Amino acid sequence: MADTNPPYARLVENAPIGVFQVIVDTEHLDEVSRDREHLYVNETLANILSFDSRDHFHSEVDSIEYEDPRDRETLQAQVQETGDVESFETTLVDNDGEPVDVLISGTLQEEEFTGYVTDISERKQLERKAQKQAEAILEQSMPIVQIWEGITLATVVGTLDTNRAQQLTEELLTELTETQSAVALVDITGVPNVDTATAQHLIDTVKAVSLLGSEVIITGINPDIAQTLVQLGITMDEIQTKSSLSKGLERGLHIIQDDVQTTGDS
Repeated sequence: MADTNPPYARLVENAPIGVFQVIVDTEHLDEVSRDREHLYVNETLANILSFDSRDHFHSEVDSIEYEDPRDRETLQAQVQETGDVESFETTLVDNDGEPVDVLISGTLQEEEFTGYVTDISERKQLERKAQKQAEAILEQSMPIVQIWEGITLATVVGTLDTNRAQQLTEELLTELTETQSAVALVDITGVPNVDTATAQHLIDTVKAVSLLGSEVIITGINPDIAQTLVQLGITMDEIQTKSSLSKGLERGLHIIQDDVQTTGDS
């Protein structure tokens, strides 16, 4: 074991990553010896898992669990099959009951498994923060502005789920009421794909806007989206659609001009 090998003891103890060695039953990898004589951990690993010392780790080792028990099974199966594991990402529950994101690597030699644990919690926190910021930006990427007298444009970027669809409808209705716009352009060029749910959200938005007396033109429907809608059996016959924003704007201007002429004739 590492703690009985003086030449390497100092190197292992001062390692920036967690190191452990354990005696296992090669036929039943879930049967791991937790006896002090058959389990070694360095101070770094003890600290990663919120133990004050190696002795504290040994006395409370049973408190260590996988946040997702299936990860333990996956790890054991990989070691059983290949005899080693490299950069297995998982989340452990430390001695304080808090999640710790780690990478586990190791090698099984006869009945001794030597493993290395890298704490990646800080990296994962940064990734989650970046993801939340990206989601926040995405949620805000739905500007609704009046681009012409009588024409309001709503630009949708990203996935149009139920919450965003409700937000789109509410904000679009508010803008149309305030500007008295006769035409609402909803541009979905920035929507990566349109499935049944997305199409239904758009249809519901059109119906809500129609109750105000405004006309809706959906723009940015490319051939791929059109084909997807056909394959899904979704018909948008009652909804005006254009392939590009410029064509939608052109149609919107015609509608406004027709309204002006109608008003003048009356």
